[in-house]
Amino acid sequence: MLIQQRLEESEIKRLGIVVDDFDVKEEIKKIASSNSLSVFDFLDMLKNKGIDKDDYEKELKEKLKKQMLYRKIV
Repeated sequence: MLIQQRLEESEIKRLGIVVDDFDVKEEIKKIASSNSLSVFDFLDMLKNKGIDKDDYEKELKEKLKKQMLYRKIV
């Protein structure tokens, strides 16, 4: 798994894949909407579950980078 992660990170850098804060916020809007929640309610739900907003956004950013990578590969 560690090898795959390093390969993904290397290819993301090589291909210049960038995900900015706007992309992350848009994805949060989509996730909230798909759960019939406002962004505020979704973030409040994360907080109530003990999930730090900044950590969540960081993980989401990495997930989006990987999605973009695999879209380019396929």
